[in-house]
This record gives sequence, structure tokens and C-alpha cells, in this order.
Amino acid sequence: MKRHLCSQSGDTLIEVVVSLAILAVTLVTSFDIANRSYSEGFQSREHTQAVFLAQEQVEKLYAFRNNLITAAIAANSSTPVMQPTPSNFGYCAAAAGCHFDPGSSTPSSGPAQPIIFGGITYHVVIGPLATPAINVTNDQGSFVATVSWSSSVGTGQTAANTGDTGTNENTTTLDAILVDNRGTIPRDCSVVGSSQCS
Repeated sequence: MKRHLCSQSGDTLIEVVVSLAILAVTLVTSFDIANRSYSEGFQSREHTQAVFLAQEQVEKLYAFRNNLITAAIAANSSTPVMQPTPSNFGYCAAAAGCHFDPGSSTPSSGPAQPIIFGGITYHVVIGPLATPAINVTNDQGSFVATVSWSSSVGTGQTAANTGDTGTNENTTTLDAILVDNRGTIPRDCSVVGSSQCS
């Protein structure tokens, strides 16, 4: 007596292979999306910190300019405070640039000491703006705060271009146009206390 095998339902080898291929593509795509999202979030955090550091240096530059103007008003001096001399903006106008140390209200020559935040090392320097937006005179100064940092997830230049090993270099800049506007803005004599106002 012959028995006929009933057809058994099951997956063939081709169906299993196709299912595994679809699963693999789905997992790889999901991993790529998650990885890209992490990298973009990390890079955004780095850039935000760099902009903060540049803005902090520019704010100190403005405060320094304001202190020079206040001192010039108190001394009844009409000498423009924006002339680049070592006692004011000379360091910042030089090729090496300048920076403000933490807690300092006067610029120092050259770039700042590296600042480490969140495991990333940032380099900050203020220098002359190569192509100022306005015509620079003795009453005006054009500067740019540049922050650079190396990141393993950044999309900056390759290591071969920057001299770094195995990282990408990222840079952000913030322009600052400083004006000594003592001659164009009327002063409040009660606030300034200048004898020229009488």
C-alpha cells in the first residue's frame, strides 16, 4: 500500500532568503538614519558652542571699545580710540590677532589658549576683517572672531588639508564693526560730566 504524502505547508529556501534580505535592508537603513541623526545633532552642538565663544570674544571687544571711549571722554580727548596702537586694538589688527582671556578686559596678542568643552578643543582668535563691510577710518575698526575646532563627526576639511590627524576641521566666524562715534552722537552732559558740555 502506497501512501501519498500530504502537501505540507512551509517556507521554501527562496522565501527565507528574501525575508532575510528585506530584514537586513531595513536594519541597515534604520541604523544609517540613527547614525546620521546623531552626527548632525553632535555637529550642531559643536557649532552652537563655537558661535557662543566667538560672540563672547566680540562682546569683550565691544566692552573694551566702550571703556576706551569712556576714558577718552573723561580725559576730554578727541583722539580716535580705534587707531591700532598696542595700547588699544593694535594686537587685534596685527596678523597674529588677539584674544581676551577669561576675566580680562584688555586684549592679549595671539590666539587664546585652547578651550575644551564637551571633549572638543576650540581655538579662538580675533583678527582684522579682510574685506570690511564699510570704509574703515580712524574712527572705525573691522574685526572678525574666528573659532576653529576638530571633530571626529564634523563635515569640515579633510585631515590632509588641515594638518590634523584623523579629524575634520570646522570653522565659524563672527564679524564686528566697531565705531568711535563720539563726534556724531550728542552726549548727555549730566551723565558724562565733561567740561566740554558747559
